[in-house]
Parts: sequence; structure tokens; C-alpha cells
Amino acid sequence: MENVFLCCEAFQLGQTSYFIVSSLIRFWDSRNVNKNGEFMGINLIFLDEKNFVIHGSSQLLAQVSYVLN
Repeated sequence: MENVFLCCEAFQLGQTSYFIVSSLIRFWDSRNVNKNGEFMGINLIFLDEKNFVIHGSSQLLAQVSYVLN
């Protein structure tokens, strides 16, 4: 099966899987200043070839799962 790469504007509700080509333009961690800087998760910003921006985030438990896989 051939992978078809889409721009982000082609996303549709109901479909759960896409192949996209984008650039990661920003990546930072989130910390809880009220709990001595405890790590909470990560945030990401992606940009595709048509300048469509996607903001993504991952909480602590999802991040641990992602790293282990």
C-alpha cells in the first residue's frame, strides 16, 4: 500500500490515521511552578508546506508511554 502524504488542511473528522509532511518548529516542556517545577508534559508546534499550524501536547503519562515504545 502506497503512503499518500497530505497537507494538514485535508484532515477530516472520523478518520483516525494520516500521513503528513511537516516541520517541527517549536518544542518545549511544561512544568508546574506550584509543585517545585514538576514535569507535566511537552508541547509541540508543527508547520506544513501550506503554512498550516498544528499545536500538539502530550501529558506526562502519554510521554512516558511514547518514549518506551
